[in-house]
Amino acid sequence: MARITVVGSANVDLVVGVRSIPSPGETVLGGGLVRHPGGKGANQAVAAALQGAEVDLLVAVGDDDEGRYLTDRIGAAGVDVSRLQVVSDRPTGTALITVSDDGENAIVVSPGANAELQVAELRGDIVSVSCEISTDAVRQALEAGRAAGAMTVLNPSPMPDEPTALMPLVDLVVLNHHEVEQLAGVSVADVDALVARLGEIGCRAAVITRGSRGSLVLEDLDGPAPRVSVVDAFAVTAVDTTGCGDAFTGAMVASLAAGASLVVACQDASAVAAIAATRPGAQSSYPTADEVESFRAQSAARRSA
Repeated sequence: MARITVVGSANVDLVVGVRSIPSPGETVLGGGLVRHPGGKGANQAVAAALQGAEVDLLVAVGDDDEGRYLTDRIGAAGVDVSRLQVVSDRPTGTALITVSDDGENAIVVSPGANAELQVAELRGDIVSVSCEISTDAVRQALEAGRAAGAMTVLNPSPMPDEPTALMPLVDLVVLNHHEVEQLAGVSVADVDALVARLGEIGCRAAVITRGSRGSLVLEDLDGPAPRVSVVDAFAVTAVDTTGCGDAFTGAMVASLAAGASLVVACQDASAVAAIAATRPGAQSSYPTADEVESFRAQSAARRSA
């Protein structure tokens, strides 16, 4: 199996449940406050490791109890944390998350130590990068991946400054429908225009996640005959969608590392994300490979009944 290096953030998630996400200026009462390990980089690394991938993680945490908590939890999931950076003058990153009764969420991230992440030489066959770190670190990670001859994957969330300038360094970009419009200025509903625009800005391949409507797989965007595939989502009742996009990306990269095609990798990732949506938290909701196998077998049995 190919080895994966994940570059991104590690945060402590502070989560509170609410009946509905508050509007600007509105105050609502919530439930109990819960702490979970999170951060887009750490989430994706854990999701990949739980599917059996060999994963190195490059993130920065503070020299504090939260940083030690994250290091222990991420390592326990099977991720190699030997390259994790400890920053003495910044606290560990924190995400403030509200989750509504229907499973939707709103998130504010205080980056803390994540803003100090330093990237130099990277190892691995796949380098997967997300954007709760500085734009300079994102670029450095993609450049280091290119220099190592790795496949480079970018999940530009939150969207960095001048994201189109990064596309020549990216083999595969993973976007949700909000990020599609931020990057390309085109609605995901207009697939032909989207394919054309992504090709214009230098994208080679893209995966567009659409929640319960599944995902679009766009390949050969830089060639004369781009390919568009639709991957269906699994029908589940969502409890908490926090970290589901990270579950999808991490599981997809793990499947690619095992030799799957991009479409098959997205089918595998859809199962992981579906299970994650039925459980609270981000990393705490991610299933093992055995759980995914059982879930897919049960789903197939229901469809054939």
